[in-house]
Amino acid sequence: LVDAEEQETLPPPAHTHGQSHAHGHSHSHSHSHSHIGDAGGSVRSTLIVFSMNLLFAVVEFITGLLFNSTAIFSDAVHDLGDAISTGMAFFLEKKASKHADGKYSFGQRRFSLLGALLTGLVLIVGGVLALWRAVPRLLQPEPVEATGMFWLALAAIAMNGISAFALRGRSSRSERMLNLHMLEDLIGWVAVLGLSIVLHFKPWYFLDPIVSIAISLFILYAAIPQTVGTLRILMESVPENVNMADLAAQILQIEGVHGLSHLHIWSMDGEVNNFAVTLFVDVNDIDDHKRIKAELRRHLAPHHVQCSTIELDYDPGMNFRGIL
Repeated sequence: LVDAEEQETLPPPAHTHGQSHAHGHSHSHSHSHSHIGDAGGSVRSTLIVFSMNLLFAVVEFITGLLFNSTAIFSDAVHDLGDAISTGMAFFLEKKASKHADGKYSFGQRRFSLLGALLTGLVLIVGGVLALWRAVPRLLQPEPVEATGMFWLALAAIAMNGISAFALRGRSSRSERMLNLHMLEDLIGWVAVLGLSIVLHFKPWYFLDPIVSIAISLFILYAAIPQTVGTLRILMESVPENVNMADLAAQILQIEGVHGLSHLHIWSMDGEVNNFAVTLFVDVNDIDDHKRIKAELRRHLAPHHVQCSTIELDYDPGMNFRGIL
């Protein structure tokens, strides 16, 4: 659904001090809403994956202690993160898809960021705890129940396969990301399966903390940048793919524009951006104003701008060119 709205305000009478100002405001909006519950199958598949991951994460924590395996404990942290991601994807993404209203003028897209932030924090804390358990075991290896590890790894591989099958063919971004998590889990459990086979024949118990450390470092490697990126979006930083200096230079090259101020671009949820700027122009014709705005929007097109607010300030006597 794409809505387009453009408002032009005719220039007011000249001020008594000899300068006249024409202000034109334009707002363009395009909205893309992803409804995780838009089909019964999608709702069911997401709930199935959430339930399976949450239940199996609890089982992993318990069996990790029973089998004395830090590798299983590390995988349990990852599966718990997946369970939280799935739950947040279902509950918060539905809320994030709500339209703008009198209370949330930009809509509620940022609710999806809360789920990403919580998941990232859980994974980081869990990864650190897993390292805290694994490092001492690397220095002083302890016996591990290899047979129990083997059967648990087989069950985990089957569970992740069922989860990936339940999410097959889903088109939403969140469900595709969940499918990717399932594949990552699958790789981790294949490593645990291989470890259990080795430990069944050789008492190389030092391999268990090594696998645990590798899984934990992988979790931290993936979770820390994503969490930092989420915090940057919440702090309304400039999107990573936008160079403000280059964008300002492109704007100043538009014919009729000799200055700008209050240049802002920020992301709502890491996918769509908002934009605002005040332009100082030396043309006072409605057609020129439309041309300037149209050309500016062409520069904004690659940056996934959902809502743009452009104010034109007619001030031909201003001996200035650049950014205020």
